[in-house]
Amino acid sequence: MEKWSWIAFDCDGVLLDNELDSCRNDSIALERLGVNISAQEIITRFAGCTVEGMLATISDESDFFIEPAEFSKVKSDLGEAEPVAFPGVLDCLELLDKFSIPTCVVSSTQINQLTENLRSSGLIHLFDDRIFSSSMVLEGKPAPDVYLFAARATGFDPGQCIAIEDSANGVTAAKSAGMQVVGFTGGSHCLAGHAEALRGAGASKVFGSWGELTEFLVPEDRA
Repeated sequence: MEKWSWIAFDCDGVLLDNELDSCRNDSIALERLGVNISAQEIITRFAGCTVEGMLATISDESDFFIEPAEFSKVKSDLGEAEPVAFPGVLDCLELLDKFSIPTCVVSSTQINQLTENLRSSGLIHLFDDRIFSSSMVLEGKPAPDVYLFAARATGFDPGQCIAIEDSANGVTAAKSAGMQVVGFTGGSHCLAGHAEALRGAGASKVFGSWGELTEFLVPEDRA
């Protein structure tokens, strides 16, 4: 018997190796707006969070308010590299689709950008309308709202879901929603200690490649 009925994937840092580039641009944009914070600190503290959540925390700590729309414009002007799927992602998703194992995307990225990233990386056809963003709910990760929203929208029980996350904030969100969670550390933003941080947040297992993840997600009698 399978340990789960459906699978929820975070996007940035799990499906796409774009987290490092995005956090570097976050750091540059914040510096231009008057706040000095390194890309590594953004990765450690805010990966998996919404822009609004990150800016709210920075505002509370520094008493320096940055309008989310202003930040987004400055960051957009910097430009970002074309998002690229991790090696093995497409093969795994096609295998899951072949065996009718339901999947969805649950991300903190704004829905328009999220959809565009999945489209340009060639993955969107594998998810159709099963793409969920924190912009659809009141509170983003580490709150469980977006995962619970995805469960309601798909009609699946959160307790029968396994979520794949690359950030402690994401792991906390899925765990709080009552889901099983495994961590992924194959991204270029993942440095020493990242796996331990994911386990500390509640990930039951941590994988460093999509090859390992595929072996875990696809039952042996189906592979």
